[in-house]
Amino acid sequence: MTSPIRFFVDEMLFDVAKYLRVMGYDARFPKPGTRDSVILRQLDSRILITSDREFCQRATRKKKECIYIEVQDSFIKKLAKIFRRTGIRPNYKESRCPHCNVILKRRRSDTLRGIEPIIKEEFQWVYVCPKCGHIYWKGKQWRSMTSRIRRAMRKARL
Repeated sequence: MTSPIRFFVDEMLFDVAKYLRVMGYDARFPKPGTRDSVILRQLDSRILITSDREFCQRATRKKKECIYIEVQDSFIKKLAKIFRRTGIRPNYKESRCPHCNVILKRRRSDTLRGIEPIIKEEFQWVYVCPKCGHIYWKGKQWRSMTSRIRRAMRKARL
């Protein structure tokens, strides 16, 4: 069995990392100001996604897999390029916290405190981050994100 694909995303592409996490992929990004040489040592078997062409070239010379993303590209085009290069598909059962990168736990909304009654009424299930405690549900923002992901997959012809 092959290892799941993991990513290291530069800080200029945090929105990409957030979507990769929601799709179920481990996507780390460096602390602000981290030197490129440190990042290259931390990559392990992760795929580097960066908007720095020279950094991507250096990574490639060191036998690290890298995907160069143009900052000015549309978000859909950025995701489509990642889909084409890696062949990944969403695995929402393994969705991760967009903030912590920890796999979310599915919970019945009526068993949790601190959730607005309207959310409990509308959503039987919610998803809780075991690290930060943030609670997510499949509402309007979820539908918007998954719609963008589907559009990127069509653009990538997956």
